[in-house]
Amino acid sequence: MVDYKLIRDFLERYGSKITDLEGKKETFGVLSPVRYWEAEREEKIFFPAGYRMKCEYVLMSLNESGVIQKGKSIRLNRKVFHVIGADWYYYADKPLYLRAYLNEEVAYDPC
Repeated sequence: MVDYKLIRDFLERYGSKITDLEGKKETFGVLSPVRYWEAEREEKIFFPAGYRMKCEYVLMSLNESGVIQKGKSIRLNRKVFHVIGADWYYYADKPLYLRAYLNEEVAYDPC
């Protein structure tokens, strides 16, 4: 049996606050570099920008507010990340947590 309250408490205590770009919706999650996961490293199209990106990070979250959505951007640790993919991790045929595959937005420096 899975204790969702235990997972929520862990994410709120040790995770980071995640918001949409306007700061209206929020949730908590734990960010990990992709090399520690069996995530797909192939490039995926990030539709709002119209170009391909590689997955750099995997985010684990309960996503209770619905802020994490494929094709949207989120703010985490004062940085902007693009969600290039997301899927649910299931345990005993029930969704346990959301895995979101992210690419960090890099500020363009023309010099």
